Amino acid sequence: MMAQNKQNDRDRAQALSDYETNVEAKLEIEALTIKLNTIETEKLDKIIKMLEEMGINSKK
Repeated sequence: MMAQNKQNDRDRAQALSDYETNVEAKLEIEALTIKLNTIETEKLDKIIKMLEEMGINSKK
């Protein structure tokens, strides 16, 4: 019985560790997604500006 309780404690500790790792990974993925979206938006803004400067996308 004591061995079973110790195993349950180890399993619980491992589950908690796995959960914390997953939460940290999720936060990192969300931060990277935001960063990539920002980079993409900046790139598109530069392309639009270049097109406007070339007169290709001028709005009249």
